[in-house]
Amino acid sequence: LVVILTRPAGYRKKASLTERSFPMIYRNFPRLAAVFRERVDRYNRSLDHLEQLEAEGRIFVIRPPQPVLVSRMENNPEKLDVAFKLALDHGRKLIPALRNWISVDNSVKLHSRF
Repeated sequence: LVVILTRPAGYRKKASLTERSFPMIYRNFPRLAAVFRERVDRYNRSLDHLEQLEAEGRIFVIRPPQPVLVSRMENNPEKLDVAFKLALDHGRKLIPALRNWISVDNSVKLHSRF
């Protein structure tokens, strides 16, 4: 399993002011408010789990070496081009490590479930 993340190692999501106010905003939809309220913790637990699996050698994680300096809604072509070129360069550097990971004890990794 190869996982591609958009945030660098060690990143953890923090609850925003808006997320803390979900119970009030969605008071007529308490289950939806609960899901939104748990979103940050669930996301961070997922990252913890991915890091554990990576440390065990069960997954290969690709992540940027530094924060990506574009927003989710970025529409500046120059910024997007810079981010793309940085990601492409980083990906090319990871190819030898990925090939090595794939070749090491391949049969166990491909047939076991995590």
